[in-house]
Amino acid sequence: MKKAVFLVATQYDNLGDLIINKCLIDELTKHVELHVDSHNTSEEFVKYFELNDKVKFLKKSHGFSFKNASILKYLASNKIKFSYLFKSPGPIGFTEPSGIKDRVRGFVFDQIFKTTHNRGCKAYVIGSEVSLKNEIEIKEYQNLSKYFHQHMVRSKSNVEFLNSIGVDNANYIPDLCFLLYDKAAKKNNRTKVGISFRDLQDAKLDERIVQSVNKYVNYYLKKGKKVVFFYQVNRDYDYTKRLFLTYKGIAGVSFIEKCLNFEDIITYSDFESVISNRLHVLLLGFIHNSLTVPLINDNASTNKIKGIYSSIGSSTEPVTMLSDDQLDISDRDLNRLLEETKLINEEQSQLCKLKISEIFN
Repeated sequence: MKKAVFLVATQYDNLGDLIINKCLIDELTKHVELHVDSHNTSEEFVKYFELNDKVKFLKKSHGFSFKNASILKYLASNKIKFSYLFKSPGPIGFTEPSGIKDRVRGFVFDQIFKTTHNRGCKAYVIGSEVSLKNEIEIKEYQNLSKYFHQHMVRSKSNVEFLNSIGVDNANYIPDLCFLLYDKAAKKNNRTKVGISFRDLQDAKLDERIVQSVNKYVNYYLKKGKKVVFFYQVNRDYDYTKRLFLTYKGIAGVSFIEKCLNFEDIITYSDFESVISNRLHVLLLGFIHNSLTVPLINDNASTNKIKGIYSSIGSSTEPVTMLSDDQLDISDRDLNRLLEETKLINEEQSQLCKLKISEIFN
């Protein structure tokens, strides 16, 4: 079996990032001997990677990491070779170097991809979203892109963007969260709905969220559903808790104080509906066959949601604010929407697996 290395570089306080990293690692181990570079990675993340006994860790197997000075062992030896190089999925962006550390870091990563490329190693971007804000960032990515065999990004609009800047080896793969679909618990007759939001420091959007949440809470309480406020990224605690406090003491409304972790994903199986402006809150609801209500604005953190919903073929349209009749319309169409969600989940899950298997064929 050929060998591959996986560079873990992500946000370690984010359940969504844990999920897409673990899902990709687990799927890759079906096809290749995978050595995970977990240097400076959260112990919580490593704990879940270790649940797969096929995973090998680069420091233990080869005595070096790509992420510290021990990389010199790799750079100095032509005997250490990998057939494939993968990096953590998720957003990719560039910022202009602000100091010597940024410049050194950029140089080191350039050398990693250049050296592995020159040794015949095929590097892949999988399940990412490439966000470039200006000509400097575009040029940086164009320079780096020549070392990648494929750029497999999670929205079709992102493929079009990469093509427009001369990155021709870009293609679509669904968000890797869909790989969880087969394991997601599916329940009938659900009694709860879920609310979770990130704070984008936008006063106009904040007011829209407050109004939308008010409509959502009142609508589902009248239907006899329990309303649950929760969060799965630590920094979302304050904002979501503040939204909840408006309804504290009202029967049927609760707040989960503990940040959801990997074992808590089953929480979503209780939700008939989920409203959020965070991508992986929505997608975790989606793969549990919940009705999802995406709220977005022009911020890149939420605008990507629109591209992903369009790419998977969902008829659910992300909105900037919940209208008075939107929930009524969705409720009347609930059976069709849930059947559509089920079919999309099956299709996107299989497409993820197919796209990854094609790397090795």
